[in-house]
Amino acid sequence: MAAVLAAVFLALTIARNADWHDNERLFLATLRENPSTVRVHYNLAVTYGDLQRESAAAERHYKAAASLRAGSSAEDGREAQLSLGMLALDAARPLEAVPQFAVLLADPAAQGSALAAEAWLGAFRAQLVAGDVAAALQLFSSPLAQNAQLAETAGRFIEGTPLVAEPHYPGLMP
Repeated sequence: MAAVLAAVFLALTIARNADWHDNERLFLATLRENPSTVRVHYNLAVTYGDLQRESAAAERHYKAAASLRAGSSAEDGREAQLSLGMLALDAARPLEAVPQFAVLLADPAAQGSALAAEAWLGAFRAQLVAGDVAAALQLFSSPLAQNAQLAETAGRFIEGTPLVAEPHYPGLMP
């Protein structure tokens, strides 16, 4: 009886070990068991975006993480929201990027955070890239504009000066 039980557990262990082959397999296996996990969708998006350079797959999972975080305080969901904006901006889709950043800027739980500052700068850049200078400059009336370092970075961006300390965008590699 013990040998049969050991054989069953051995077979289950071998089957589960296949899930640990790489990040993608692990996160997909986890999503099969619990498809509503913000963190796993976010981690899978990072895997697709950073490691496999599959931006469409990354975008799908960032969207899933961002939508699952609605009404919750999941930090991974906020990072996914920021990454969605950055993906759109990097893909020369500034009009899609602006609403992604706006969600973060309106999120009370994100106020005063580094994510909010990055969303503010992303929205500023997206508005400029879209050609809406007035909307970009209007962002300077927001409370985030009182951050001297952020305002200096935005000023360098307007002048075309290289950004020495480019902000970190979660889920995206330079």
